[in-house]
Amino acid sequence: MYGVDGEVRMLLTVYVDDLLQMVPSALCTQTADQLKSVFTPTSMGDVKFLLGIEIKIDRNHNKIVYCQREHIDEILKAYNKQDAYRCWTPQSTSEAKARAKPLAPGTKLPYREIVGSLQ
Repeated sequence: MYGVDGEVRMLLTVYVDDLLQMVPSALCTQTADQLKSVFTPTSMGDVKFLLGIEIKIDRNHNKIVYCQREHIDEILKAYNKQDAYRCWTPQSTSEAKARAKPLAPGTKLPYREIVGSLQ
């Protein structure tokens, strides 16, 4: 939701019966009171994870960072690829690239299933 000056005033995420509200403290209390008049909300404090996504809030720099590292690690473990070569995005251009080990003949990699596991 935006203010008259075009600045973002509130980020509100709704998924089924979960509601995530990110607003300045004063507006948070006001909005929570309005929601309480209709619903019976439960405040769980600062969000750390939502739907498998890690949420990091940096109040000092006004930043919200979403990270799926743990979800990706779970997918790698499920397909026995936790020791696979990792590369960071964006990829560094100054580092030497490590080569992935070739698959043994006849080994199938369930690429479609792995990609389908991503949210």
